[in-house]
Amino acid sequence: MADDDKQMERRAANRGWVTRTSNALADLVAKPDVTTLELEDAIEEFDRRLAALDDTQSAVVMRIVEPDKLETDIEDADRFRRQVRCHRVQASQKLADLLTKTGPPAGPAAHSDNSATDSVMSNII
Repeated sequence: MADDDKQMERRAANRGWVTRTSNALADLVAKPDVTTLELEDAIEEFDRRLAALDDTQSAVVMRIVEPDKLETDIEDADRFRRQVRCHRVQASQKLADLLTKTGPPAGPAAHSDNSATDSVMSNII
């Protein structure tokens, strides 16, 4: 039973982190001068936190034996997940809009369509 309590505590903590990162995404979407880097970083953080919650949620669900409790828990988890993902979708749209407006990042990390140049560059490096 103590193991069940630990899983429930982990899930509560992970939900807290997901809520915080979801709210951070909402703040960035509302920020008029947000950069692509800020959005990419926040989206990556949100995705990590949501994946951790998904893992914990799966562990919690595996321990529920009563069908009614199982269904209720899954419904609650789905409702929470849908709610927090709204900000993720908005942030992705804002990022896509910014990338369309500014174009892909320039510099050494930018992808080149010229395979001959890429081949020469990889030999130099």
